Amino acid sequence: MELAYKQYGEDHNKPALIILHGLFGMLDNWQLQAKVYAQHFRVFTLDQRNHGRSPHSPEMNYDAMAQDIANFCSQLNLENIILMGHSMGGKTAMQVAVNHPEILSKLIVADIAPKAYKAAHTKYFEAFKSIDFSAIESRKEAEEAFAKFESNAGIRLFLLKNLQKAEKGYELKCNLETIERAYPIISGAIEIPYPISIPTLFIKGENSNYINSEDEYEIEQKFTQVEFKTVSKAGHWLHAENTEEYLQKTLEFLLL
Repeated sequence: MELAYKQYGEDHNKPALIILHGLFGMLDNWQLQAKVYAQHFRVFTLDQRNHGRSPHSPEMNYDAMAQDIANFCSQLNLENIILMGHSMGGKTAMQVAVNHPEILSKLIVADIAPKAYKAAHTKYFEAFKSIDFSAIESRKEAEEAFAKFESNAGIRLFLLKNLQKAEKGYELKCNLETIERAYPIISGAIEIPYPISIPTLFIKGENSNYINSEDEYEIEQKFTQVEFKTVSKAGHWLHAENTEEYLQKTLEFLLL
């Protein structure tokens, strides 16, 4: 599977930094951050399978998604990469560290632990399935229809980036059917059968409950060179809610 990607910077002397979005995300979500990182790295933002412009596949699990990243690195002759992933992308990144540690030099996991989580996206699946996007004539109309399911305007706009113009109205870019079927796997745990010695940063939002102190203890048992950082005044979408501090704290780790 050849993943859709966008590259920032052409200098082959700079280390490669690959950024992975979360569930219902896409590579464009990280454009602002990628431009800053590109001052120091050759940056690649990717659409994971069944998201954005990447191919759709009935297979969706973390082993397959980790293999996608390994294949991407092979295709572009990338070695000793830095891998950054948010939420679902963070779990993919951890799976790469388990399955393909030889391709990594550093790892950043944003606001997710390797544990299983309770279903938190059910209303979004319901919204995407129940709204007739083919009858929608504008993004404003789509946002008004989605407001019945999500009151937060920022989250609505984020989710509605999955829409694209169709012959009639709009349609979804993402492979909703497969994502919903695979959701128990996506929200499930990453098995880490042996200690990971790759330098790793777990970074969380101050107002997020995705990583707690118990999780940090468990993470320390699995990642032998781990740091923890917190982005103030930010929730789960920490990189968007406090971009300046997220960039500052990740660059502190990356430029060591």
